Amino acid sequence: PLIYTGQEVGADRSFAFFDRDPLPDLAPGPATEFYRRLCRMRRDCPALAAGERGGEMVEIRNNAEDCLMTFVREVAGSRVVAVMNLSPYTIHADFRTGIYAGSYRDAMTGEDFHLPDHVACDMTGWSFRLLVR
Repeated sequence: PLIYTGQEVGADRSFAFFDRDPLPDLAPGPATEFYRRLCRMRRDCPALAAGERGGEMVEIRNNAEDCLMTFVREVAGSRVVAVMNLSPYTIHADFRTGIYAGSYRDAMTGEDFHLPDHVACDMTGWSFRLLVR
């Protein structure tokens, strides 16, 4: 993940590029665990490796492609399915997962998750689900 200076501790502003601009309190905040989980997922999932070692991004077609991003990255023994609402609006997601349906673990919560062959659900603005196998 691309993490900007201070973002990992919940900084809510851009920092000056050429001028001295001290970092905020570096105590872990609510955003810290979120970024730790993303970095851990990136490190532990071979499908997310860079270059030829990682899996090619395969788009899953959906009904709202202007704001809903759905894709899979996979290499032998590792698969990541991403479903992301990249808009501030609640949308109704409708798509088929085909060969990618099955049992996964939610990368953010650690809970088991069954991805059905046909997904039809409402997704709130900026929501996402990252599933790993």
